[in-house]
Amino acid sequence: MTPVVTTALSLAYVIPIALLAWYLAAGRNRRPRWLLMMILAALPLFYAGHYLLLQQIQGWPSTAGLPDEFQLLGFEISEPGTGVTENGGILLWARATGRQTPRVHRLAYSRTLHQELVSAGERLAKGRAQTGIRSRSTGTGTVQTAEGPGDRIRFEDTRDSVLPTKE
Repeated sequence: MTPVVTTALSLAYVIPIALLAWYLAAGRNRRPRWLLMMILAALPLFYAGHYLLLQQIQGWPSTAGLPDEFQLLGFEISEPGTGVTENGGILLWARATGRQTPRVHRLAYSRTLHQELVSAGERLAKGRAQTGIRSRSTGTGTVQTAEGPGDRIRFEDTRDSVLPTKE
């Protein structure tokens, strides 16, 4: 997300508060109660909108789906019952293929993904870069990429790019 968008989202919360403060501080003339009540009722909505939109800013764990292909940079696993949440969870640091900036993704805990990540982490520790591939079986033998609980994420060593031969 660009700095302009981040600033606009922050202003979406700050401007209504500044307007309310200015409205309340300006003069002593009588204001309609209904207007004041509407303003006060709208402030939590502005705050909730601001908070939810800021969640999508890079640097916060995203609940958006992983890219179809990505470079694994790191991970943190919280098993069910031992971590912050009762159901556990996985934080995955990934960089989409062709992008420079990494992103943190929050995933639901699954034993299969846990095992895949542990083995990929061992290969990462040995210095072999890992590429993650997200796919789902359609039941017809073909594999298509998709988002959802049926996703399967597998990791393999990143292949070195081969340059074309010179003529």
